[in-house]
Amino acid sequence: MEKDRLKKICIITGGAGGIGYHLSEGFNKKGYKVIVLDIKKQEELSEDIDFIKVDLRLETEIKYAFSKIT
Repeated sequence: MEKDRLKKICIITGGAGGIGYHLSEGFNKKGYKVIVLDIKKQEELSEDIDFIKVDLRLETEIKYAFSKIT
């Protein structure tokens, strides 16, 4: 329990496709808790990676995403 609470968190914007996808998967394999913020899933992420649908052009959606993270 204590170890999970201290896990490092990695937030990747645009992490559901392309280079971001590979970064997400790489950080996940290194033991980070990965949270992907993107407008849509372009590729299927590992099941332990969290995805939050966010349009990064919209401040309200960014605030919503970070409220979910915290």
